[in-house]
Amino acid sequence: AWDDLGNFRFWNRECERVFGHQKEEIVGNPDGMAYLYPDAAERAKIMSKWGKRQQVSRIRDWELEVTCKGGSKRIISWTIQYDSESFMGFHTWGIGVDVTEKVQARKILEISEKRYNIISKATNDAVWDWNLLTNDLFWNDGITNLFGHPNEQIEKCIDWWEQNIHPEDRERVSRRIHDFIERGQDFWWDEYRFRRQDDSYAFVYDKGHIIKDPEGKPVRMIGGILDITERKVYEQNLVLKNHQIAEYVFHNSHRVRAPLARLMGLAQLLADHHPDVSESKEMIEKIRAAADEIEHLTRAVSNIML
Repeated sequence: AWDDLGNFRFWNRECERVFGHQKEEIVGNPDGMAYLYPDAAERAKIMSKWGKRQQVSRIRDWELEVTCKGGSKRIISWTIQYDSESFMGFHTWGIGVDVTEKVQARKILEISEKRYNIISKATNDAVWDWNLLTNDLFWNDGITNLFGHPNEQIEKCIDWWEQNIHPEDRERVSRRIHDFIERGQDFWWDEYRFRRQDDSYAFVYDKGHIIKDPEGKPVRMIGGILDITERKVYEQNLVLKNHQIAEYVFHNSHRVRAPLARLMGLAQLLADHHPDVSESKEMIEKIRAAADEIEHLTRAVSNIML
């Protein structure tokens, strides 16, 4: 409790525990406020607001950084009652709640959210944030930029994402991501087809990081979808071309081997009819060597392609 000048008139045991100052040090001491707010300029601002706020009967959630005995800092959220309602005979009194950890967590969250927003703007991916406890799912602008879905048509739930996965991929992808979460793994990834606004489908690569609470329970998942349609189309075309080349080699290798067999037969015929002519024999051996070389090359190409 305070008097009209802001001097403390009541100081309970919890105040002693949190701030470290005993009641005898604070109550009735005109420098009591200086103990909690040692910076003169900051203390003047607080007293100025104090005076202005006495025009209303109650202040709620007035967060102030308090200096404890020994120099440590705590954030206290004050609810202050003026004049109209007395407390133990005091007409200006307050109840303070130590919210230091809460404020620190809030600041960390704000920093995290700022980083998340910066990353969302800096990437072309469709970045998503899935609350595993409520199944709420939030997207950045990438979901519209990549796939054309306007914001007003995007439902903020995991079901909307699943319904836009290609029917042939949906069960596999849904089962796999939930298996990763249940096993407590840190990362998940998959490739599947995702529906665009015009009902066509894009090939996508999706990757997510699972965030856990202090007990190790998955509570949140953040990830991003990358459109890999061009790469997939290129891969499919490459497979098709390789298949076409393989078929061409298969059919034409037989066409090469047929005259090759005739050539080797003629060489054998010449050898049988002119076994003693040294010049002819030399020519026949060269024909055989060339034929054998063509045969080996044809088989090698066929084995590579088939």
